[in-house]
Amino acid sequence: MNRRKVVSMITLMVLVILGVVLCVWFSGLPSVRTDLSIGLQHAVIDAAVGDGHPGAEKVLSLSSLTPFQWEELIVVKPYDQLTTINVDRRTMFQLRRINIETRDDICVLVFKAHSKTVHILTMPRDVDFSRLSRQTYATQEAFFRLTRSGDNRIVLRDTITDE
Repeated sequence: MNRRKVVSMITLMVLVILGVVLCVWFSGLPSVRTDLSIGLQHAVIDAAVGDGHPGAEKVLSLSSLTPFQWEELIVVKPYDQLTTINVDRRTMFQLRRINIETRDDICVLVFKAHSKTVHILTMPRDVDFSRLSRQTYATQEAFFRLTRSGDNRIVLRDTITDE
């Protein structure tokens, strides 16, 4: 074989191996679930409307609204710096793609179980998680007060601490 064919074959093999490695890496990324985001958004809105008394404050258990098991919730608020968030590199890659550091129209909810991300949900600020006092909540701590803001958004606040 001449030298040119050997170099071409080696280059092709390297590209194939690189392609396989990238496919495996991307297949392990936690997905940003739009369907679950919309479902959770509607469930929170339904809980807030509840019995039709708009002034009544309601308490919501977030774990009762999610159709999957989770142990930890990380709330990424608009303009949060990603360097302060404790997630694996694959989840961090997804958060960078969402570009939350420069957006104010969404909050991102990262649900973890057994220290691994199980779901990433982007929540439009119609249901506003940005007023929560903490970034991380265990399942048994994820109880939030629902109130309506002046612009008719549903605002979630901690049940223990008040603003």
